[in-house]
Amino acid sequence: MEQQTQPEQTIFSEQQWAQTPPAVQEFVLTLLVRVRELEAELAALREQVNRNSRNSSQPPSSDGA
Repeated sequence: MEQQTQPEQTIFSEQQWAQTPPAVQEFVLTLLVRVRELEAELAALREQVNRNSRNSSQPPSSDGA
């Protein structure tokens, strides 16, 4: 395995990243991608939960209790 490019916003210095085994680098990068996906999903779900007839085209009868 070859060394991966250091992720953009990390707490690791370039030297620390260079010393990290390639398998661990790949795992970290995979986790960062998954975290971004889950953050986007969470934002969409929060928007959906906060949607009601006053801030969307939904009828008032669709509002929760």
